[in-house]
Amino acid sequence: MNNVQLMGNLARDPKVSVTRTGKTLVRMTVACSETYKGRDGQAKEMTSFVPVTCWPPSSDLAQNFLKGDRVVVLGRFTTNSYEKDGTKRYYSEVTADYVGTVPKAAKAAAPGESFEDMGNAADDEEIPF
Repeated sequence: MNNVQLMGNLARDPKVSVTRTGKTLVRMTVACSETYKGRDGQAKEMTSFVPVTCWPPSSDLAQNFLKGDRVVVLGRFTTNSYEKDGTKRYYSEVTADYVGTVPKAAKAAAPGESFEDMGNAADDEEIPF
């Protein structure tokens, strides 16, 4: 079974191209961070930059993403090859089956702000039920 799940932020704007057959191809890099405890007991963070390729239908949505967007990717790990200067080279990436954005968390109320500071409440006698 070859399943990959990623959640992270786009490291740069996606690159959109069209193949000779007219399919939209989107390449993007997802920065995925994880926190772990180092030998000294302190929390450390490691970020991996994962190349992702999107084909239709996921490319239709991915082409609208922007650098910094928090995204989720479901797909599979693939290894491809190409030839450059007579040498065969290999690269690995995630081929996306599904992509989506993750909504940003709502901002909490400012410290010291209360419900009273947010305006007048309706009087109970004015409510029709």
